[in-house]
Amino acid sequence: MASDDQQFRRIIDHAQDYAIFTLSPEAVITTWSRGAERIFQYSAGEAVGQNASMIFTPEDQTLGEHERELAIAATEGRAEDERWHVRRDGSRLWASGILNGIRNEVGVIDGFVKIVRDKTNDKRLQESLRASEEQFARVFLANPAAIAIERRDTQAFVLANETFFALIGHWRAETMGRSGEMLGIWADPKQRRDALARLDTAAGPSNAELDIRTKSGEIRRCAAALVTTELNGNECLVMTLVQLES
Repeated sequence: MASDDQQFRRIIDHAQDYAIFTLSPEAVITTWSRGAERIFQYSAGEAVGQNASMIFTPEDQTLGEHERELAIAATEGRAEDERWHVRRDGSRLWASGILNGIRNEVGVIDGFVKIVRDKTNDKRLQESLRASEEQFARVFLANPAAIAIERRDTQAFVLANETFFALIGHWRAETMGRSGEMLGIWADPKQRRDALARLDTAAGPSNAELDIRTKSGEIRRCAAALVTTELNGNECLVMTLVQLES
């Protein structure tokens, strides 16, 4: 029958998604789990006896981040971090970690235990989404065509570029959260209803010509393309308008 220590070690080694290791009070690695081997690529033989600063990036080592983390865990009992770390081959991983101080029976720090989870994929996805959002924002705001997004259920405008406001003659503050009907910009509401009906039955965008009434009362004929999308969990209508030559 396995001893309690063996049983505990077996549990730790089965936690493959987490790097779990212990440190001496001087931050020397004393144990190294299989999860740590998988995540950081150091074998237990290579890691044990080394200073835990080896998994920190060179710039964080220069800043003394590894020492600061130890100091926090020693005084407050635990320290949490989420930062870039370094694998054996020099590649980087984004990881979240918790460092807990271990005290002996008289309350003196006897060592530390650290649990690290690799979150590189989550970080890359966040960065990719942020880059996509920034690119969309640049294209959206700088587009020479007038673009507006409204909720399908309330028809309230939730997003629009400056070209759209210039087209309709209304300020952003008086447009956002209100519908085109409330603003009176649909000179012929039937044109819009017909375009929406085609959109709901077609596989792609609905193209139409819409007469837009500006705030001053001027009627502007526009070529329009309407598509549906989802934004923040709501079904929305994306409307692109280009004023036609009179």
